[in-house]
Amino acid sequence: MPPVNDYYLLSPEIGMAGVAFLIVILDLFIERKGVVAALGFLGLAVPLGFTISLWGTTDTAFGGLL
Repeated sequence: MPPVNDYYLLSPEIGMAGVAFLIVILDLFIERKGVVAALGFLGLAVPLGFTISLWGTTDTAFGGLL
């Protein structure tokens, strides 16, 4: 099993996938598409926050693949 640091370095991609999944699910239940679009744009703050927290990091993960 890879070290926890490997998943930390992958956190922006995991966050983006999570937001995308959530938006797809919300789109099924919310009829006002403007609300879904607004939540999608607000949800982009999650991967942006992870990206900012990794700013300047020179670590590698998954045996140098990331």
